[in-house]
Amino acid sequence: MPIAAFFKAGFRPFFSLLMLFAMLFMIGWGGVLLFQLPLPLSVPAVYWHGHELLFGIVGAAIAGFLLTAVANWTGRPPVSGALLMSLVGVWLAARLVFFIPGGIGLTGLVNCGFWLLLAVVIGREIIAANNRRNLKVVLILIGFLVLEVLFFSGLTTGTAVTASSLHAGIMLGLLLITLIAGRITPAFSNNWLRSQGKEPCAENKTVLDGMVFGSMALLLPWSFYSSSFFIAALALFAACAQSARLLLWRGWMVQDNPLLMVLHIAYSFIPMGLLLLAASQFLDRVPVSAALHVMGIGGIMSMVVAVAARVMLGHTKRALEMPLAAKIAFLGIVGTVLVRVLAAFSLTMIPDLYMSLLGLSVVLWVGSWLVFSSYYLPIMLEPFLGEKLK
Repeated sequence: MPIAAFFKAGFRPFFSLLMLFAMLFMIGWGGVLLFQLPLPLSVPAVYWHGHELLFGIVGAAIAGFLLTAVANWTGRPPVSGALLMSLVGVWLAARLVFFIPGGIGLTGLVNCGFWLLLAVVIGREIIAANNRRNLKVVLILIGFLVLEVLFFSGLTTGTAVTASSLHAGIMLGLLLITLIAGRITPAFSNNWLRSQGKEPCAENKTVLDGMVFGSMALLLPWSFYSSSFFIAALALFAACAQSARLLLWRGWMVQDNPLLMVLHIAYSFIPMGLLLLAASQFLDRVPVSAALHVMGIGGIMSMVVAVAARVMLGHTKRALEMPLAAKIAFLGIVGTVLVRVLAAFSLTMIPDLYMSLLGLSVVLWVGSWLVFSSYYLPIMLEPFLGEKLK
């Protein structure tokens, strides 16, 4: 049956929803931002924007990837059927409850419920297989749950913890990428380099990895700190450690394989964003929002595109060759980062450009996901469309 095939593994429903929601959400936000569209939201629109980028879109990407990857990690059958449907249903409900005016309590409950359920499901799979190495993934999912609690508690009490929870959420997303992409990027690169008869890149170094993870973990609650010097020093240290790690992988060696190259490029936004964060603590002309968007859109969303492009090809038994649509979409997301950063800097330099640059960033984002979806969404919907698409 088509429904059973669609819910056979997490990547199909969650990546399908990811692509659709990434477009629809940004169209809605563009309407609010540029045309004062009166959306009936239960939270202020600016917080809805930040939350849905991080916990909605990225949440779908995390769920789709982990629910698929955990089967490879544990050797157990993938989460499927009614349980997967339940997870998808809760994620969908979490997006829709924002449109119940005044329902902050219900909105918070449903959104927290998604992360709790996802953590329990992933944790159950890992524990059942005695796969202790990956228990740290469950801790990160619990971290997202905690940040959801802080986000909604801040809304109900009127405190600044809501914005801080979003900033910490970006760092938590980067920590997850540091863990997962830190495994797959050098591993996939080495596999390809060996197949081409080339020298593989250096393996991850235990001491360096410890510095990378330690500094990133300490930066999680950076927005709650009062010491600018401490934040700047820690962000600078983390940027240097991440850069050293990236250089060890020798990304220039895989330039002939775009599907691998984009993993290296996406990861490079992490140290770039950390450097901007360090600079923003002492230089008034470097806005914190520039660092946030380099880390959030560049470090997280470009990696989502890079990883999803590969996962959807590999798990539908297609050749691991990056299609033109994915290349265009990735370049579009990179363009979105650049334009959004320019917009952040324009506020202090050329304020009249600010709204125009924001509008351009919205167009680039929506266009990128539209192109990406035009190729990948039919592949995800193959169970309903019939035979495998060529």
